Amino acid sequence: MNTARVIVMTAAVGTLGVTLGGSSGLQAQPPFVRSSGTQAASNDVSSTVVASALARNGHLVLLVLWRGSPAWLAGGRGNSSGGGGGGGHTRLQLTFGGLSFDVDVDDIADVARVLGQQISLKDANVVLVDNVDSKPTIVRIKLVDATVPESADAAWVVLKREPELLEFLQCDLMLSNPMLKNMRSDYLKMWMTVHPCGQVIKP
Repeated sequence: MNTARVIVMTAAVGTLGVTLGGSSGLQAQPPFVRSSGTQAASNDVSSTVVASALARNGHLVLLVLWRGSPAWLAGGRGNSSGGGGGGGHTRLQLTFGGLSFDVDVDDIADVARVLGQQISLKDANVVLVDNVDSKPTIVRIKLVDATVPESADAAWVVLKREPELLEFLQCDLMLSNPMLKNMRSDYLKMWMTVHPCGQVIKP
């Protein structure tokens, strides 16, 4: 009997994982949802990139990096959700900056569909999408080490150990973000010790 997989992902757009209030607050890791060994998260990880990750039982199933212009994430909040369509399918649905995207994962055939393109999950587990707010285009698919801790956000773990993916984040643009500029230096330094971009830029 086929059962539908349902995943609800938490998204925070335009915050870069930072919450400011009073004397400033710090969120070290973005939120994620864990259910029956499954982790799913979709969060902005830089000024131009949202990362959507699906992992199961310490194994990265798929990471999609959606990159647009800085204006894409400049205002408003996003939301994302997921639902199984039955037949061993998992669907991730996300809306950021007024744009919506779907990712379908066929758990039986071991394939994913991103922007209408079918991708074998045996050959690739990372998809880089560029120009999301003008002409969304898959610019690279890549196979990386799929081992991830079950206790941490899979996207952050993978990004920290893959230099090519870090470059895609355009980390140098982050420090121009007003929220980061206004953050107390000690909080900013603490945040950068856990954020993937902290490996390539120093506040």
